[in-house]
Amino acid sequence: MPTTGVLPSTDGPSDAPRTLLVKPRRITVAELEAAINRARAAQPASGAESSLTLEVATLGALYGRLIWERREAVEIDALTDGERVALGLWLPPA
Repeated sequence: MPTTGVLPSTDGPSDAPRTLLVKPRRITVAELEAAINRARAAQPASGAESSLTLEVATLGALYGRLIWERREAVEIDALTDGERVALGLWLPPA
């Protein structure tokens, strides 16, 4: 189970931070890998079970989905709010 991170709950208050949206129209697998690596370096797995933070788990699930679907990129509009926020936090600057 992921540990606490900084992703807002979509069921939470309406003033939850939702402005951290990424600007590109699509994200490639390579860009997603870079975001995952940045997040893991800043928020390493912790605890006896090596639990991932919510952001790393979210990005990892997106990565797994792209690999499973054999896609090289994903459109920003196809992402969930949580995926957009996680990418906005950890996508390396252009």
